[in-house]
Order: sequence, then structure tokens, then C-alpha cells
Amino acid sequence: MQALQELFSCLCGSFEPASDFYSEQKQFTSVLLSPTYDPIACTHEKVAVDVVAVLLRSEKHGKDLRKQLDETVGTLGWSEMLAKRVLNALVGAIREGRDKMGPAFTKAYDDAAKEADSVFHQLVEDAKNHPLELVATVLITVIAIGVLVALAPSVLELLGFGELGPVAGTFASWWESTYAGYIPAGSMFSFFQRLGMIWMRA
Repeated sequence: MQALQELFSCLCGSFEPASDFYSEQKQFTSVLLSPTYDPIACTHEKVAVDVVAVLLRSEKHGKDLRKQLDETVGTLGWSEMLAKRVLNALVGAIREGRDKMGPAFTKAYDDAAKEADSVFHQLVEDAKNHPLELVATVLITVIAIGVLVALAPSVLELLGFGELGPVAGTFASWWESTYAGYIPAGSMFSFFQRLGMIWMRA
């Protein structure tokens, strides 16, 4: 586990700082001045950053956290578009390092890193050997997905990670097929099971 922690310290330190991503005024000032400004995308980006901020500060997971997340999303409502942006913002937060992680997030992160090392051992080894290449981004995304298993599993369902595997035509099916060299068929489901993923049922 210590070796994996060191790997993530190395990986997180090898990227450009993502703090600008979380500086709302700087981010949205530049977006608003852009000739391609899209108010819908801008709103989703802002809410995604707010959702990740809630996840980072969380003391524990459960109904209270879910309620806080729902209140943060507000009238925008949960959607696949928002879920994608939450995942992207979460990857950025993980690259920032452990300093801003609250207790629940830290535990979810550590659990996800441990299971990633077990389920995706070759991916972890490749990331150690090539920390500046695509493999490192794939691994960090796997860890981010693992954090969502613990703290916001409904986001994964919006992304199309279903009980029987990735749902066709969703982000999950696209993502798994795009990184098939790193993510063998069925391995994400095994990863979810090891993390105790329970799918929502009506």
C-alpha cells in the first residue's frame, strides 16, 4: 500500500497544478469572455466543481452526504452530462493531492487505491513505469471512479456503469472500449464488487 501511495504522490506531482480549475472566479471570468460561451455547459461545470468540493469535505458517506449533494445540484438536476463533469473534476481533485481531502474522501481514496492495485495490478505497474503517459491518467480515473463507489454511487449509474456491466451507448461503454488495453472486460465490475458497490433499485 505504501508503494501505491508513493506512486500516486508521483503521479499527482507530475501534472500541471489544477488549482485554477477550482478557482471559480478565474475560471468563469475566462469562460464568460469566450466567444463560444455556452451557459448550459458553464452551469454544469460550476455545479460539478461544487459537488466535488462537497465530496472533498465530507466527514462520512450515507444519506446526509447524498442530501447535501442533491441540494448542491439543486434545480439543475442529475444527468449524464453533469456526472461526466463530476468525474472530470474529481480526477482534477485527485491530481491536486491529499491535502484537501476530508476523512470520508481520504478513506474512499485509500480503499480505491488498494483495490485498484489488486484488480488492475498491471495498470498500476505500467503507471509506475510511465507516470507521464496516458496509462497514469487511466489509473487516476479508475481511482476517481472508486471514490464515487463509496461516496456517490448514483453518479456511476448516470455514467452507465450498471449491475450487469456497462450500458450500451453510455459514457461507461465508451470509456471501457477506449481503454480496453488497460481495462480488461469485466474488470471494472470486479473492482466495484470489491469496493462493495450496491446498485440502486427502484
